[in-house]
Amino acid sequence: MKTIYKKYLKLDINGSHIGLEQRQNDPPYFCTPKGARMIGWAGVDGIHFCFVRGFGEMVFAVSPMNTAGNYVHP
Repeated sequence: MKTIYKKYLKLDINGSHIGLEQRQNDPPYFCTPKGARMIGWAGVDGIHFCFVRGFGEMVFAVSPMNTAGNYVHP
């Protein structure tokens, strides 16, 4: 996890109000990038957010309900 994200976690706020619901041990979807560390869930349609190894602090949005080729966006 990255520095800014660690600071966010220390705030201990309910992230579901801003689309970053925290979950434990949720398996990745078929379109979650390899090497991803999931950091939050939108709470609908499997949409989740992650860091991907090798991309620093860039956050990726993963939307499994999108069309093929449009599942993951930085």
